[in-house]
Amino acid sequence: MPPRRPNQPDAALAKDLYEARQLKAQHRYEDTLALYQGILTQHPECAEAIGSLGHTLGITGKLNTGTKMVDRALAIDPDSAELHHFRGHLDALRIRPEEALVHFDRALEIEPKRVPTLTLAAQCCDRLNRKDDARAYADRAIAAKRTDPDANLVLASLDAKAKDYEAAKARLNKLIGRRSTPPETHHRALTELGFVLDKMGDYDNAYDAFDRAGAEIEQMPITRQVSRTLVYDRLDAYKDRVTPELVGRFAGETFETPAPAFLVGFPRSGTTMTEQVIAAHPGVVTSDEHQLLDPMGRRLMEGADQRYDVPGQLAKLDKPLVEELRRIYWDRVADQIDEDTAGKLFLDKLPLNIIDLPMINTIFPDAKVIVALRDPRDCCLSCFMQYFRPNPAMVHLLRLPSTVDFYAAVMGHHLGTRGSLTLPSLEVRYEDTVSDLESQGRRIIDHLGLDWDDGLLHFQEKARARAIRTPSYEAVTEKVHTRAIGRWANYRAHFEPLAEKLGPFLSAFGYSTSAS
Repeated sequence: MPPRRPNQPDAALAKDLYEARQLKAQHRYEDTLALYQGILTQHPECAEAIGSLGHTLGITGKLNTGTKMVDRALAIDPDSAELHHFRGHLDALRIRPEEALVHFDRALEIEPKRVPTLTLAAQCCDRLNRKDDARAYADRAIAAKRTDPDANLVLASLDAKAKDYEAAKARLNKLIGRRSTPPETHHRALTELGFVLDKMGDYDNAYDAFDRAGAEIEQMPITRQVSRTLVYDRLDAYKDRVTPELVGRFAGETFETPAPAFLVGFPRSGTTMTEQVIAAHPGVVTSDEHQLLDPMGRRLMEGADQRYDVPGQLAKLDKPLVEELRRIYWDRVADQIDEDTAGKLFLDKLPLNIIDLPMINTIFPDAKVIVALRDPRDCCLSCFMQYFRPNPAMVHLLRLPSTVDFYAAVMGHHLGTRGSLTLPSLEVRYEDTVSDLESQGRRIIDHLGLDWDDGLLHFQEKARARAIRTPSYEAVTEKVHTRAIGRWANYRAHFEPLAEKLGPFLSAFGYSTSAS
């Protein structure tokens, strides 16, 4: 009789574990967590329950906690392919592809034909620009299961990146046409097809693919649970209440903690490229879109009369509380950012922090701000074409009209408040940067109070070695180009009904309002 592996489940436990796996597969994560926690009250050393609970916590946003739990499970059962898969997946979500591959390869040593692991390994290799290795993993997945949807999606993406658009199109159409393709993969396949058709110059069908993908994502349970009013409520709370007297109350004060710099803008406005240019400076550490203001913001809002009344809370601040809020911010940086920030300028890059510049101004009056701008039409088109995981902001970017509405709300807020801010602020246009990198780079570095470094002109080399979290991770490792300027014109007919909403921003940010 073969020996039992650690905590091999009995019949009752096996039934509970099976039910938990089914709940997880259905994305019923709250129920999944509750059931695993219940299992662990009875079986505290059950490696599968510990690891699966950790993985569920990780994929729902608690990556640090989840990773520690999976590590605990692996200490109990180090030869579990599933646990190594979970650990690799969480590393992949943390944008640590090399670490993820260590665990994926270990899982594949144990189970060589484990298709989900092969597919994720292919994606990690793709992210590391190891295209041959990526294709090898994907081919192994297809060999193990020819119709696997995620493996076919990865292969189609690799075909597209190799500019074999016909092969990518054929594979994607077959994937989209299969009734067995799960919704999560189906909408991603539509998005990928949209990019392929765009590259082929078939713009009407490309738009249709992107729009169908957005419509599908809107109907997914995970999307329908997301608040569509939260960001608008935050914007409304600021309306007509931001004044220099409010946000500049602590200007000129000295503080125990330093001030970061902030890089903000609407999504897909060139913030990632700008960040990578600045990150090439030896005296800078950058954040790569970590949510660093959240703990500070929660502390600020304690005791608020209304949920989104940030201006009301800012009006109550005194210097001791400002000092506390700044310490909370830097504690979060220390927890989230691996690189040592001591003696360097820290750049906090999160585009939609543009909404909270009044809060930033009040608490960090000694900070400097860079606002990334891009032609509003190209910016909105790029958002609409890109897949984002649904959250209270990104849920507005699924269809082009709602994207334009959201752009008008966010950037209208910026135009309405920027004259009241007292922070040193520099606006940087994407088109100017890609046309003359050195001139714009020098403007940025001078604004930040740093000495020029020629390494900024070769920022792609450093970017290739960094784990970049945003969808622009491939574009920013390429040589700077102007191909994305004016891309909106290929979709002119779809922008004509929206022209009136975008017109004021074209004028305000110095873009041509002509039909050309």
